[in-house]
Amino acid sequence: MDYFAEMPKVFNQSKINLNMTIHNIKSGVPLRVYDVLGSGGFLLTNFQADFNGLFEHGVDYVYYTSLREALELIEYYLNHEDERRMIAENAKSQ
Repeated sequence: MDYFAEMPKVFNQSKINLNMTIHNIKSGVPLRVYDVLGSGGFLLTNFQADFNGLFEHGVDYVYYTSLREALELIEYYLNHEDERRMIAENAKSQ
């Protein structure tokens, strides 16, 4: 799949785009985050302090702090499509 031509469509059409930063990466925002948000996709990611100041949790994206919370948020946002779409649209318009 061509990353530049096809992946924006995948990010946009996916109900939830999940970002899991590996444990040894302590700072920074992965390029994939910008790709997902710029494509109008909904992003659920593990907490990273570097997101603060760039994006607003619950407005532009959603983070989780544990696996249990991630699973709860996945269920919640799959059942709250309007809220999920509004968050995705907010990030795209940044």
